[in-house]
Order: sequence, then structure tokens, then C-alpha cells
Amino acid sequence: MASAIWIGIGQVWAGAVDLLAPGLHAGTAFAERRLLIFVVGALLFWLASILHYLLIAFEASQHAERRAIELSLLTRDAELKALRAQIDPHFLFNSLHSISALTTVDPAAARRMCLLLAEFLRETLRLGANSRISLADEFALADRFLEIERVRLGSRLQVTRETDPQAIACLVPPLLIQPLVENAVVHGVSQLVEGGTIHIAASRGGPTLTIKIENPCDPDRPRRQRAGLGLDLLKKRVVTQFGAEGTVLVEEDAGRFRVEVRIPAEVAA
Repeated sequence: MASAIWIGIGQVWAGAVDLLAPGLHAGTAFAERRLLIFVVGALLFWLASILHYLLIAFEASQHAERRAIELSLLTRDAELKALRAQIDPHFLFNSLHSISALTTVDPAAARRMCLLLAEFLRETLRLGANSRISLADEFALADRFLEIERVRLGSRLQVTRETDPQAIACLVPPLLIQPLVENAVVHGVSQLVEGGTIHIAASRGGPTLTIKIENPCDPDRPRRQRAGLGLDLLKKRVVTQFGAEGTVLVEEDAGRFRVEVRIPAEVAA
């Protein structure tokens, strides 16, 4: 049909040329090449059709790819929110357990711990509304948690910190360090009669931010078959949020427990 239209248009054009310039014999030349013109017209039509359908298929593929990415991001966001929802009650349970233990032996300390806990939760809610916070803010949250635990442990809990100035401005997910500090206190320092020192270090090497937390632990303590809930949730969050670019390394040697977190080094624009 398209080729017939093409031939019809050519016939009309050749007739018009014959009327305007009879000496060119356009009608005769057109008649001699009608089959060739028909074939060329058919080829051009099929080429245009193929190109048109290729463009439609490409747009459909792009749309499907965008949709898949959007669904992936929504799934990841839902998973991260679910993991965060598990972290908060876990920390709160441990804190309330500590307060309960203090109420009978030191009511004043229990009241102070309640006030510190309220301040910590208020700050957590404020910063937790963001997908990223600065490492400085994350350290401030960890310091508030340690202040709470010092009410219970006193001088048995000591902390040292070594921070690379280039690392302090990097952005991290909220409550990235707090579960590690909590693990170091609950399963490390608090289990030792003499207590111990938690060492926190942060450094930036090129595109990677590295955070290390080391604490003493009782090598003769009963072994758990799997990592604690806080540490397990942290691993899932890092893998979910950063994929292959995020890692959590855990090791224990000679009464020292170490956790190293590596994530991409990002700074605020």
C-alpha cells in the first residue's frame, strides 16, 4: 500500500514535469524505472518501520529498567527501615534493664540514667530522621550512650579515640557506631571485674571510610553460636545500604574483640 502510494506520487510528479518541461521526457523515464522505484519505496518503508519499532522497544526497555530500579530502591528503603526498627527496641531494652538493676542499689543513679536516656532518645529521633549524618554527630550519639553506661559502670569503663580529621566530616547512616559501642560495653567491658578501655578509631583512605572499635573481653566466657543482635543488624544494614562497597570485619584474639567497618567516604555537598 505504501509503495503504491509512493508510485502514485511519482507518477503525478512526472506528469507535472512533462507539462512544465516536455523536453525532459520525465514520464517516459519514470515508466522505465517504475519497478526500481517501487522496490526502493518498499525498502524505505520497511526500514522506517523497523526503526520505529526499535525505538518503541528501546523506550519500553528504558521504562522497565527505570521501574526495576525504583522498585529496588523502595525495597531497600523498606528493608533499612525494618532493620532500624529492630535496633531501637534492642537498645532500649538493654538500657531499661540497666536502670532496673540500679533502682534497688542506687536510686539516684537510676534517676540520672533515666534523664540521660531521655536525652539520648531525643537526639536519636532528631538525627534518625536523616538518611545520613556526619561522623561527628554519630560520635556525639555514641558519647551520650557511653555517658549512660558510665552511671552503671563508673571508672570501670574507659574510652580512647583516634580520629583522622579528614574522616570527621564524612557522612554515615545514623546509629552506625552505637550498636558497636553497645556491644563493646555489654559483651565486653561489663563482663570483666576490672572493666577495660574501649578504643575507637576512624580514618579516611581515598574513597573509603574505616571505623574500628576494639574492646577487652573475657576469653573464657560462654560462646554464642552467632553474633549478637546489634552486630548482626549492623552487618545487614551495611550490606543492604552499600552492597559490595560496605564490609564489616569481626575478629577476636587474645582477649581483644575488634570490629572494623568500611563504607564509601561521602561528604556533604
